[in-house]
Amino acid sequence: MSEYHNPEAIAIIQANRDLLLHTMPSLGISEITIEYESYADSGDVTALKAFPETQLTQIDKCQLSYQFLILARDTQGQYYSAGEVQQVSMRVALCDFALSCLGIKYPDWDTEEGAEGKVILDADEQRCELIHTQFFMEYARHSPYHDTSKPAVNNTLI
Repeated sequence: MSEYHNPEAIAIIQANRDLLLHTMPSLGISEITIEYESYADSGDVTALKAFPETQLTQIDKCQLSYQFLILARDTQGQYYSAGEVQQVSMRVALCDFALSCLGIKYPDWDTEEGAEGKVILDADEQRCELIHTQFFMEYARHSPYHDTSKPAVNNTLI
């Protein structure tokens, strides 16, 4: 899998990252973890956790001006176009942010044998980390006892 290098898309993701990281302290949140998984050509966010846990309800109350990144394919391959800025809850922004990061870093993350991972936003350290595991399956033609899946782990800072 290859990472896409599109300056416009990366700039949008970085601006959204900064918006989320700067909003978290005002809500009393120091860390947010967005977990995701996929299998058989579909994937989505599966859990959203905040530290401290008591502040998790704040993300539904908080409204942000968030810029959505739209990924679309044309006959030449992948291209990016920025969507319009919309007023949405922080929960919606966090879920979209995680999926946008995945779409840029691992374009086919939600295909084949699946994947799982998490995006961690740490407001205290002003950092964002993507921890991703993509699953691959090897098939042996002549031996029913050969093979199992091999997880590939990639840790990347955004």
